[in-house]
Amino acid sequence: MHLTPFASQADRTLFFVIYSIWILTFIVERVVISRSGQSATRIRSDKGSYLLIVASIFLSITIAFTFADAGVMILPLWVFYAGIGMMVIGLLLREWAVVTLREFFSYTVRVREDHSVVQTGPYTLVRHPAYSGTMLIVVGVACALRSLAGIIILIILFTLAFTYRITIEEKLLTQQLGRSYMEYMKRTKRLIPYLI
Repeated sequence: MHLTPFASQADRTLFFVIYSIWILTFIVERVVISRSGQSATRIRSDKGSYLLIVASIFLSITIAFTFADAGVMILPLWVFYAGIGMMVIGLLLREWAVVTLREFFSYTVRVREDHSVVQTGPYTLVRHPAYSGTMLIVVGVACALRSLAGIIILIILFTLAFTYRITIEEKLLTQQLGRSYMEYMKRTKRLIPYLI
């Protein structure tokens, strides 16, 4: 059986179990969104950022799988385990952020009639923990596939896509939530506590 870039069948199974859990979380998130009262949305201002994020994830993972399968710039085995750890931490962080936001969670940039600045849970440290979690998951996938070329391309694509998305989202939230969001921005970083 073809295992590249996996060292064993157990490693391959572990990777695909975690990868499948990640895919299943989207179903859970869709349930959360469907119960969140989308009709209460006051303003939407996505500007194509959702499609850009989806495209960057799909393209990045496709490239990572392709490079890994071809054996392009394969990294040492320990990188696989680091990637698995990143995937698990990213999943936990993303779902924690989704559960904390509850009715304010959405795949598109929007502001509800009753919108307020959420500053609990992971939002005490960063403004966009769901994005931080997603980035950890996808970089973790590339690391688990052990392709340096895949990791580099993925980081470039994600930096561009998420920078665009965050810029649009923060502009809308600043316009609609005003001083409370601006004060929150002063106290927190975007993605990594105390750094970025």
